[in-house]
Amino acid sequence: VHDASELRVKIIPFLHDVVKGARSGLWMLMAAVGLLLAIASLNVALLMLARARERDRELLVRVAVGAHRWRIARLVLVESLIVAVGGGLAGVALARIALLTLRARALSNVPRVEDVSIDLGVLAFAAAVSALSAVAFAVVPAMRASRLDVADALRAAAIGSRSRVGGRGRDLLIVTQLALGLVLVVGAVQVVFSFRALAAASPGFDPRHTLTARVSTPPGPQFTTPAAAHAYHEAVRGRLAALPGVAAVGAASQLPLTGQGPLQPYAYDAETARNWEQLSADSFGITPGYFAALGATLLAGRDLTSDEIANGRRVIVIDDSLAQRAFGTPARAVGRLLQLEPEAQPESFFEIVGVVAHMRAHDLRRQQLPQIYHGRLFRTYSVAIRGDANVGALANAVRAAIAEVRPGTAVQDVRQLGAIVDEALGPMRLAVWLMTAFGVLALTLAAVGIYGVFSYFVSERTHEISVRLALGATPSAVRRLVVGRGLSLTLTGLAAGLTAAIAISGVAARLLYEVNALGVRSYAAAAVCVSLVAVAACWLPAHRASRVDPQQGLRQT
Repeated sequence: VHDASELRVKIIPFLHDVVKGARSGLWMLMAAVGLLLAIASLNVALLMLARARERDRELLVRVAVGAHRWRIARLVLVESLIVAVGGGLAGVALARIALLTLRARALSNVPRVEDVSIDLGVLAFAAAVSALSAVAFAVVPAMRASRLDVADALRAAAIGSRSRVGGRGRDLLIVTQLALGLVLVVGAVQVVFSFRALAAASPGFDPRHTLTARVSTPPGPQFTTPAAAHAYHEAVRGRLAALPGVAAVGAASQLPLTGQGPLQPYAYDAETARNWEQLSADSFGITPGYFAALGATLLAGRDLTSDEIANGRRVIVIDDSLAQRAFGTPARAVGRLLQLEPEAQPESFFEIVGVVAHMRAHDLRRQQLPQIYHGRLFRTYSVAIRGDANVGALANAVRAAIAEVRPGTAVQDVRQLGAIVDEALGPMRLAVWLMTAFGVLALTLAAVGIYGVFSYFVSERTHEISVRLALGATPSAVRRLVVGRGLSLTLTGLAAGLTAAIAISGVAARLLYEVNALGVRSYAAAAVCVSLVAVAACWLPAHRASRVDPQQGLRQT
């Protein structure tokens, strides 16, 4: 009996408990969506500024013939809203396609994925974001259009002058777009590296060539006593072991990667016994042969035997994390006693006969609680059958063999152990898909924006380029002029993006598996990708500029 003053209660919202495993990943994806929205908005702002400059002559004509200046500004805003509405509708359509693809994958490990839908709230949010983006990034072109001075603008157009303020604004937008794109690409590269490391990591067992099934047996005399239950499970093991190609058979109350087992308090010395329930482990009931069927690694000692379970001997197998904590090494744990009941009576202690490598029970990314295995099973359990490469073809034979022992037994979820591991990788795989898609979209938007701006840059300086070519400049020198400007902006954007990525690396580190959030490899790969895209976007306008006909260019006013 415990004193009530020692009890502690922690209240957790139900929604938080449901999404606790995916909460950090969902926040990461939300941040990625925000970055992508910012990049798209900057891209639209760049293209609208470039288009507004190209429309100066048209707007000047409208003002000259009597159009009100605020009507000009309203025209620019309406055009922006039309673009935003079209983009919003296209985005909703793409979201619908992505949602159908997500549901088709049936990622059961992603909490409440079946409840994700495009409802009125989502549509309202998309409409609001589209409208705000249109207004926010059309204000500058609209205000500029409303303040056009006909005489000064015509004079500037005649001599081909350029606005330094406008040029600096475009440069700032390009640098910001590249910086945000680099942050997103760095995150995508790190998630990909993390997924590769997680897929290659050992879950503590060998999932190859092992067939599993969940068995639910109807009530009957087989489970009135522990000895009768053991005899039933031995009969099932015998039938399954007799199937062709089967090398090992075992059963457990719960398979790895399907959730944590019941909590089992334990103590290994006087201090931990006095502070009972401060230490807990996951408890699993197993039959002999279970570790061999899963391909688990027995580090010290041996497996449980049928005689020990039938005679009710107090023996257990523990994992290496518990052995190291309590006894130092797996070898020193074998033969020692572990207290599993609050009162220090002889029947409260269990002898450790073996130590097995820790098997991931719930999360592939990290170990959970220590594990204790004992020889006790009930009517509902999971069975593992290890065989040759064709073990998957034994599904029907497994159902029939189990039903022969106890008619009416339900055998469900028959699948290979590798499928369970693959399902556990589902949330990380989804993050890889989404982050990769976001990274590709960010690079595409950056390329479109840079290409549009530098195309305008080339058209704006056609007269200057023609003069350079007429005075003997080579086409390669012209290409270097344009690409050099693009490289300077790219380097500035990379520096800003790397600084921002490093600043948020502490948050990213909690979402990665065996990937250094400050690792040079991730940043270098992302910087190379962004640089290649930026240079390619600059090269096409530069190549076009180098082929300008000087005579035609000099005739342009």
